[in-house]
Amino acid sequence: MLPQAKIMIYGTPGGVVRNYLVPDAVKVSVVEEDMETQEELADITISEMEEEVLISDKLAGKLGIILEDIGEGLYSLKADPKRIIRKTHPPQYW
Repeated sequence: MLPQAKIMIYGTPGGVVRNYLVPDAVKVSVVEEDMETQEELADITISEMEEEVLISDKLAGKLGIILEDIGEGLYSLKADPKRIIRKTHPPQYW
């Protein structure tokens, strides 16, 4: 286990789960063909059950992601002067 990682207990609708939290572990940005957002420092939470990469509302806000239509997977970027409506990418499983 990483020395800076902490074991965290979370209550979920499915019961209590144990995850690993690694504070300030990664730099994250949104990379598209025509632009890239500023990098933001983020924590990593590692779940023994979840395989899909997820981001929090707080990180989405720091990255300037504006949800246009959640059901259709459409978003725009605050830093984009043209405010192009973009389609989300397929999930990444790790």
